[in-house]
Amino acid sequence: MPGTNHEHLRQRWPGLQVELMQRPDPSAEGLETWMEVYRHPEGASAPLIATIAQLAVELGLPQKRAAEIFIPLR
Repeated sequence: MPGTNHEHLRQRWPGLQVELMQRPDPSAEGLETWMEVYRHPEGASAPLIATIAQLAVELGLPQKRAAEIFIPLR
């Protein structure tokens, strides 16, 4: 979801940080694996996660997607 799609998310959720990452090597089938990392000062709310998932569907990104939430070590 590069570019303007991330800008749309940042406008809707001020303070949102987005990072795109990929595995260093493609799979045996030649496919790349990408990971999107979203950070927000107030955490990843259910509406934010739902909006990201809906945007991925609208953009035709591969499905099944995983949404995982991590917190700082205690």
